[in-house]
Amino acid sequence: MKRIHVIVGGKVQKVGYRDLVERETFGIDIKGYVENIADDKVRIVAEDPEEFREIREELVSIKDAPVKPA
Repeated sequence: MKRIHVIVGGKVQKVGYRDLVERETFGIDIKGYVENIADDKVRIVAEDPEEFREIREELVSIKDAPVKPA
């Protein structure tokens, strides 16, 4: 299985972004993880690039902060 790595910058730490990614991606049978990394960025690693690709654009273009938890 292929793996995709995505680094997201901007205001993505301390706004609920990791929780949103976990809920929207790993809650639908995509395996992987999301973590804070240096320089106020977040790394997303997903093991199903085809399914992840469908929701990736939405996740990396969020403009509202803080992210509203469900």
